[in-house]
Amino acid sequence: MGYQTDNAYSKAARWFSEPASRLEYTPTRPESVRLLEHARELAIGVLDRGPGIPEAQREAVFLPFHRLEASRSPETGGVGLGLAIVKQVADANGWRVELGERDGGGLAAWLRIPQAADSASDRTQPTA
Repeated sequence: MGYQTDNAYSKAARWFSEPASRLEYTPTRPESVRLLEHARELAIGVLDRGPGIPEAQREAVFLPFHRLEASRSPETGGVGLGLAIVKQVADANGWRVELGERDGGGLAAWLRIPQAADSASDRTQPTA
């Protein structure tokens, strides 16, 4: 699992370091993406100002083809696979996905990737 975690760290760091990859708010895109590195984990957050996900639905949205709005068609939104895929990838790699309310309204979705013990010390020491 160490290699997969290190690979996820390097990909996330590259993605967030390129200015063109930063997301800007539009009605269909997130308002902000955050990358936080702690001693024991990397946290990637997507925070929006949309309607959010009711607490009673937060587990159900991880089911394939589950959609919060039954009236919406695939032409106006997804088919309900995005969060199901994220959850499966996270579970397969020992990561966590958390959904919650964003301060001020909206959704806060976090992907938490544990940092391998040996790679944590590698990141804090300068390279020659």
